[in-house]
Amino acid sequence: MNTQRYNRSVAYLAWGTAAFFFFYQYIIRIIPGIVGEDIKRDLFINAEQFGLIGSLYVYAYAFVQIPLGLMLDKFGIKRIIIASVSICIIGTLVMSAAVNVYWIYFARIIIGLGSGSAFLVSMKIVTDFLPEGKRGLLIGATLTIGTLSAIIFSRPVAVVSRYFGWLDTCFYIAMAGFVVLAASVLLIPNISTNKSERRSKGFIIRDLLSVIKNKYVVIYAIMSVGAYTPTTVLSDLWGPSFLKIKFHLDNTGAASINSTLFIGLAVGSLFIPWLFERIKKIDLGIALCSFVMCVSYLAVLYLDFSSMLLLIFCLFIIGFTCGSEMLCFTGVARYLKPENSGLAIGFVNTFNMLGGGLLQHLVGIIIDNKWDGKVDLSGLRVYTVSNYVESLSVVFFLIVLTFILAMFLRSRK
Repeated sequence: MNTQRYNRSVAYLAWGTAAFFFFYQYIIRIIPGIVGEDIKRDLFINAEQFGLIGSLYVYAYAFVQIPLGLMLDKFGIKRIIIASVSICIIGTLVMSAAVNVYWIYFARIIIGLGSGSAFLVSMKIVTDFLPEGKRGLLIGATLTIGTLSAIIFSRPVAVVSRYFGWLDTCFYIAMAGFVVLAASVLLIPNISTNKSERRSKGFIIRDLLSVIKNKYVVIYAIMSVGAYTPTTVLSDLWGPSFLKIKFHLDNTGAASINSTLFIGLAVGSLFIPWLFERIKKIDLGIALCSFVMCVSYLAVLYLDFSSMLLLIFCLFIIGFTCGSEMLCFTGVARYLKPENSGLAIGFVNTFNMLGGGLLQHLVGIIIDNKWDGKVDLSGLRVYTVSNYVESLSVVFFLIVLTFILAMFLRSRK
């Protein structure tokens, strides 16, 4: 089926509902970053274990991208998204009953598996059923809607957790998921690229190989990691802890300032793809954003800001330039066909999320390796500002790689 066989309003309704799911799963995704200090205290865990809490979600998310891409191409979006929302609710309920870190590990894997389709479904709808000239804007709008969740709920979640505890907070968020489930059942129509087509394993393998062998798809996939990893590492997990120690903030204040990254991402995910797709300079846009991101990221790590406004501005710029991730997806879209678009987008998103998960875990490992042995009165490890700065510096090299690859593509074209 193609775009012409559907009323555009039906496709926009499907996209809006999928974006609502992405909005919901985003707050589930960043919970550990918001209540991280409480989790570390209650479960008595170190930085590496805490990093693994964030990474397991991302690993599970990345693991299902290609299978989900294949299922979306074959079965359509409605059944996939209903199952995904249900899995997210179950995973969050499991987390709300956690008694040790292994329980949380299990819960985060479940949530990652359920969340895997949220952004993928939105991109599938945009790529296959909506006008080509609006792809970048709509994909960016999807991410903006997700980040609005983090902007709106980061501080309230921190406040609720302070009064009711992080376990009860997770339970309340799980209950909110039933609203998303009802919307998915009632509002998403049964649309697919070719629901009646039964594709053999040979065709699937052929399509997968065609995606992997396309060097431009692979390069854009690698660049998507560098374009988005600062947000994954800072805003999703390590940002609140780092800001709290370096700038002497409490949990609520650190969560509030860290949400500036999401504000920047929300704005950049709309403006950057709109601008550079409009002037047809996708690779230039990625290169410019990577350069600006490098400068702002180093400033946050190494400068002692005399004004919180300057810190907030730099965090906003990091989030804003991370919106260049959308250009990676619109760049890949030039090499896709409707029958394998879900597979190709899933391949790129696998790179994107897997890279972020590896970096989240790596930061925790480096922090523990740099730890000087100090503990607080309760026996928890005490990490210094330099421990965080040295570990978070690894992200800088990935941003530089993204800049180099973008300049390479620009010179080739």
